[in-house]
Amino acid sequence: MKRLLTLLLTFLMIFSIVAVFPAQSASANDEPASEISWFVAGMTVGEAKALSPAIKDIKHPGCDPLDDDAFIATGDIVVTDNGSYQAWVLGDVACDGGHSVYSCILIKRNYMGTYDFCEMETFTADINSDGVVDQYDYILSKRIYFDTFEIEKPTNSDGVPVLLYHHILPDEDKDTDVWRNNNITISTSEFRRHMQMLTDGGYNVVTADEVVAYVRGEILLPDKSIMLCFDDGYRSNTYYAAPILREFGFKATVFAIICGYEGEYQEEYERDALQKITPNDLTPNLDVIDQQCHTYANHNHLPEQSYDQIYNDLMIAQSVYACDYFAFPYGDYNDTAVSAVKAAGFDAAFSTVERNAKPGDDIYLIPRYTVLSPMADSDYLKLIAKAD
Repeated sequence: MKRLLTLLLTFLMIFSIVAVFPAQSASANDEPASEISWFVAGMTVGEAKALSPAIKDIKHPGCDPLDDDAFIATGDIVVTDNGSYQAWVLGDVACDGGHSVYSCILIKRNYMGTYDFCEMETFTADINSDGVVDQYDYILSKRIYFDTFEIEKPTNSDGVPVLLYHHILPDEDKDTDVWRNNNITISTSEFRRHMQMLTDGGYNVVTADEVVAYVRGEILLPDKSIMLCFDDGYRSNTYYAAPILREFGFKATVFAIICGYEGEYQEEYERDALQKITPNDLTPNLDVIDQQCHTYANHNHLPEQSYDQIYNDLMIAQSVYACDYFAFPYGDYNDTAVSAVKAAGFDAAFSTVERNAKPGDDIYLIPRYTVLSPMADSDYLKLIAKAD
C-alpha cells in the first residue's frame, strides 16, 4: 500500500511538471534541460512510463535509452512529448537511483560542514523539501536506507518541555507544618492528577536519552512529547512517585546527589526527613526511574566555585555511580562549571532555564520547567500545552 501511495505521489509530480512546462528539445549532446522532473528513489523506467504516458524514454546523458527495469537516477534525462527534462531523485545524492550508504554519508558531511553540495545535490538531498539540507534530511535518508521510513514529510516536535519535580509526599504529610509551605514538595494526589492529565491529553513521555538525541538532531520526536525528571534524588521519588509512574506507564530521570547512594538503607520511611536514594531503593524501580548526576556532595551554586572544586566532586560521583547526564544545582552555571562537567565525562547537562528544549540547543544547557505546588490544574494544562 505504501509503495502504491509513493508511486501515486510520483505520478502527480511527473504529471504536473510534464503538463505545465513548455516544450523544449534535447540538445545534440544530451545537455539536461533546466526544468526538473521529480522522482522517488527505487522507481524504474517502466514504472515511470506506466504512470505518465507522456514519458517516452529515460537515459543517462550521452547514452542510449535505459531498459524498463533500470532505476532512474539523479541527472538522467527524461524525454517526453513536450521536450526533455532532468531527473532529480529525492535522496539520491550518489546518483545511483537509490538511497545508498554513500548518499547518507554525503548528506551527513554536508550537515556537518565538511562537504559542499552542488546545486543538483542540494535539491536531491532536501528530502523533506523545506529548502535546506540539515539533520532532518540525514535522519530521513538514514531511515530510508535502513528501510525503516518511507519518503514523506516528516513530523518533529517544535519543542519538548522537560518538567522538573523534586519531593513527593502523601497528602496527609504534605499538609503538615513541615511541608505545607514548601513549594517544591508535591502531594501524591496532585502528582497523580498531573500524570492523568498527560494521559488524557495524549502526551508522549520520553526519556532523557531521547531528549538528548532530539536536541542533537539525531532523532525526531512526535508532537506532544514531554520529559519528566526529579532533582536531588530523594527517596520519595522511588517510594511514592515510582508506583504512580508505573501505573501510567511513564518513565522519569532522577538527578541524584550521588553521595546519598552510598548511604545506609533504612527500612522505615521517615516522612519528616529528606532521605536519599540508596541501591535498595533504586534497583527495584529501574523500570521507571533512570538515575543521573546532580553532583556527589556539592549541591551548591557552582559559579561561586573553582574549576577544581567542581571537577573533583564530579569525578568522585562518577566513580561511585557513573552517569551520562548532569543537572546543575539550582540551575546555576557558568563557563567554568560547564567545562568541568564536560571534562568529567558527561554527555549532556540540564539547566532550569524555563523554555522548551529544541534541536540545536546547547547540549550542556538543556532547559527545564520547574513544577511548583500548589499548582492549579488549569496552570498545569497550560504548561504541558507548550508541547502542542
